Amino acid sequence: MPELEKPDIQELKEAGNINGLVTAFESGDKTVQKKVIEALGAIGNSKAVDVLISLLEKESRTVRESAVKTLGKTGDPKAVEPLIQCLKDKDEYVRIFAASSLVEIGEPSIKPLINALQNENPDIRKFATSALVKIGDPVIEPLMHCLEDVNESSIRRVLAAATFVEMGTRAVKPLSGALNNENQDVRKYARWALDELKKKGMETGG
Repeated sequence: MPELEKPDIQELKEAGNINGLVTAFESGDKTVQKKVIEALGAIGNSKAVDVLISLLEKESRTVRESAVKTLGKTGDPKAVEPLIQCLKDKDEYVRIFAASSLVEIGEPSIKPLINALQNENPDIRKFATSALVKIGDPVIEPLMHCLEDVNESSIRRVLAAATFVEMGTRAVKPLSGALNNENQDVRKYARWALDELKKKGMETGG
């Protein structure tokens, strides 16, 4: 029986033929599947991102790993929530790559990641904290808003303070400013975080 001709992924990519790429993926050939995922990332439109998100449900670990890495490159905000769910994937590398992709997407990831600090799954909490720290300075303002919002639950405000501790020296200035907040709880959380930073040997000015 003659061997079936492999689809021309480059041609499908250049044509933006997403249906053709999906058909090629379904051939089951691992090399083809990897090229299809890369092609979908290169196309990067909404339909391509939807297909990539659907691949996060595949049983194949290598498919899920490739899909989470590629979603980060698209920068599409609608990938954020599916990627957060991947932080509890059974495969460690999927979890690591998902966190990296959330960092790569950047600002659209921040609020969902702050929400994820309170998730019941410990892997989601751990990787969400790590991603927020890696995103860096853009996290400070929304994290401080969470800390200072008296309508927030106390646990979310404590988690925000704990994330500031993980941010290290970048957190000292905003936390020091929060010591002057009119709300007693805000001052308490800020003081606790600064004390924790001081225990780590950082200069907090207090």
